[in-house]
Amino acid sequence: MAVWWSFVVALMIAGVGAAFGLETGLERLLDRWSYVWDYSHGYLVVLMSVWLFHNQLAKHPPEHIGPSVVGVATLAMTVLAYTLVNVLDFTIAMQVLLPVMVAATVFACGGWQLGRLAVIPAAFLYFAVPLWDRTIAPLQDIATVVVKLMLDASGIPAHVEGTVITISVGAFVVAKSCSGMTFLVAGLSLAMFYALNWHQRWRDGITLILVATAVALVANWVRIYSLVVVGHQTQMEHYLIVEDHELYGWVLYAVMMSGVIWFARWQEVRAGIIKTGPAPGLLQLPSAPRVLLGGAIAALLLTAPMLVRTTGVVPEQPELLTLRLDDAAGWQAVAPQPDWQPQAEAPQQLLYAGFRQPGTQQVDVYVARYGAQLTGSKVNTTAHDFGDGWQREARRSITIDANGTSLTLIETVLAQRGERRLVWVWYRFAGRQTASATVAKLLEIPALLKGRRDGAVLALSARCDLVCDGARADLETFTQTVVNALHLLADEGAAPGL
Repeated sequence: MAVWWSFVVALMIAGVGAAFGLETGLERLLDRWSYVWDYSHGYLVVLMSVWLFHNQLAKHPPEHIGPSVVGVATLAMTVLAYTLVNVLDFTIAMQVLLPVMVAATVFACGGWQLGRLAVIPAAFLYFAVPLWDRTIAPLQDIATVVVKLMLDASGIPAHVEGTVITISVGAFVVAKSCSGMTFLVAGLSLAMFYALNWHQRWRDGITLILVATAVALVANWVRIYSLVVVGHQTQMEHYLIVEDHELYGWVLYAVMMSGVIWFARWQEVRAGIIKTGPAPGLLQLPSAPRVLLGGAIAALLLTAPMLVRTTGVVPEQPELLTLRLDDAAGWQAVAPQPDWQPQAEAPQQLLYAGFRQPGTQQVDVYVARYGAQLTGSKVNTTAHDFGDGWQREARRSITIDANGTSLTLIETVLAQRGERRLVWVWYRFAGRQTASATVAKLLEIPALLKGRRDGAVLALSARCDLVCDGARADLETFTQTVVNALHLLADEGAAPGL
């Protein structure tokens, strides 16, 4: 029993080290749990993970508890990876590594047998890590399409533009909060928790997870559809439309998920339950001081990232840049059109201007440059918004020939009150170009080894007619002419005339 308590104390000692060394990742994760409704279940997930670990110990009691050299080495490699992404200020990578470090810490303090038992409980923590944000956009699109089909089947005329559903009496926006991501994560976590604790067969567990996924998605579709129908029937004057529909959604979800719990219970009764008692005595017990020493070593390793944190002051206002072009280029600088208001996160230098050439649409240019990657001021972040106030109608990756250079970028069609815009976005990091935000973040690694932390996000936009072929051609013409000057501006913060 003393060894069990020493193991718990060792984990607490390691936790103190983690609180200091992993402060950046932990603080940002706790902020999401505390202030973002979509992840407010995070604290509950932690308790569920602890319960899973307890049950794992009851079902598979270890024969030995003690610090592990291999576990310490595993934790050291994980901490090294965290330190690297901490220097890069790569928030999601830091948060993804946190559950890995939980399992590695148990491995280091308690040995291989305990580390193996901690893998599934630690992996369960991913239900509280903001990886699920990546599902929001596709879930919005799917919900919009399904609700449109349901309205058609009901005889309610509806027009869809992006994620906006317009009926005769008004419009409904399938916003990010209406994607159903929260329903999906809640359903998956509950089904997984139930399956891991009480199901004996993988077949039953997988079936339960699939049923919970389907019910969570359908609950969200029914919620959106029913709100549109209520709006249609009441001329948009019902309480659910005018005041609040969040509670209605959760009540509907709870009612539908109760059927999933009944199904899980039916599976359990049909298959039978294997009861497990408390963990029996351990066969090999090291001394308690050795276990505590393992916790102290883990704490020292977990403290290490605090020694290499980057610091810097985020500018209150960016330095304004100018893109100078020769008259021979044919493009004249004009004021940017006010309907497109891109927003990058705290750029350190900024170009926002319009350019026009006779016979072409005006092209608006937005370049947010960062001489260093600081917390709250960096190239790669979800805080960038290049369609503020617009609905995304289509998005794809394209490659164009820009002055002899192959340029890959993300093309987005935006819609707003009958108007449309075409937007091209790509990234530069330490002189290298990419269309992927993830690749842009990865480019920081070789750049860091070369002592460079500069980068930029570039966006071009032009208005569309009924189709965007003309705007696309104008953007390509502009890019072919000025791509070198744009990239020089992005890399160095200044661009001489061509």
